[in-house]
Amino acid sequence: MDELTNQIGHALIAGGLGHGDVVLLVCENSVEAYATKLGAAKAGVVTAALNPSLAPDVIADIIARIEPQMAVIDAEFAHHVAGVFDASGLVVGVTITIGGDIVPGSVSFGDFIDGQLLAEPDVTIHGDDIWEILFTSGTTSMPKAAMLSHVSGTVTAHGFAPCR
Repeated sequence: MDELTNQIGHALIAGGLGHGDVVLLVCENSVEAYATKLGAAKAGVVTAALNPSLAPDVIADIIARIEPQMAVIDAEFAHHVAGVFDASGLVVGVTITIGGDIVPGSVSFGDFIDGQLLAEPDVTIHGDDIWEILFTSGTTSMPKAAMLSHVSGTVTAHGFAPCR
């Protein structure tokens, strides 16, 4: 997993993404999706996971607010987000081929990481840098965006470790 997430980090950097850029994830809970979150964190890139069942107007609002530079999606959701992505100019960079074929203009997850370095990306990340945006129910009709820092993610992970 460490080498896989390193490859993802390098692939994102090679694709022109860098510190603070946002990648929208329209995926179910797969190994590829979770590895993308961790690989993006290693590259200093922020991930924003989107519930695939959200209505198109909600997806459009989220895209307008977080301004992602790229999307990674499960193939099965391509038809659901295509109109919103086209209207916003958001590009599907990577398709996880769960439930369908590769989205035209994107690459498969395997091709995305193929040939990328296995070593840790050489980037500087501060503990207060944001690594993930999570959408929660809001007080308005649109979801709120909660930003999680690298430190908050690390502390949370330690909370799941068994105490002996």
